[in-house]
Amino acid sequence: MDIKTLFGLPAHPLLVHIPIVLIPLAAFGVLGLWWEPWRRRFGWATAVVLMVAGIFTQLAIGSGQALRGEIKRTALERAHTQIAEDIRPFLLLFFIALVAFLYLERRHRADGPVSMKNPILAGTLAVTILLAATSVYWVIRIGHTGSKAVWQPKISAHENSENTNGGQETGSADNGG
Repeated sequence: MDIKTLFGLPAHPLLVHIPIVLIPLAAFGVLGLWWEPWRRRFGWATAVVLMVAGIFTQLAIGSGQALRGEIKRTALERAHTQIAEDIRPFLLLFFIALVAFLYLERRHRADGPVSMKNPILAGTLAVTILLAATSVYWVIRIGHTGSKAVWQPKISAHENSENTNGGQETGSADNGG
């Protein structure tokens, strides 16, 4: 689903901030899963946060695709688009690993106290943490290339205009006198 605008503004810059916040938040939640009280209280909530992040990631990608006809295509914009679309498998694997860990932990809890010394639980959580870190890294790359795609041409144009004017401001100043 491609959403082009929200509240009269381009949807993409608004929608991207939801996964930018929620993916690292879910990664932080995963780090706490080593601690049993945290797991009991926030384990499934972390999975819900990640699911919402995945939905909004897809909406952000769709809204970015809807902008393609509105903006000048540059190498930076193409790189941003490619990197953004590549996050989907990492997020999906992160979600699957997290749900698998939570499911396995719940099954082991039914048998008695859960120890993270259990190699299956520890291994599943380690993979989940690795996928969380990869997803956060990918979000940073996406945000960085997107910011460069938007701002680098503007900064370059501003620097060029300053160089053309010799660093002097143009126009007349009203000193009030």
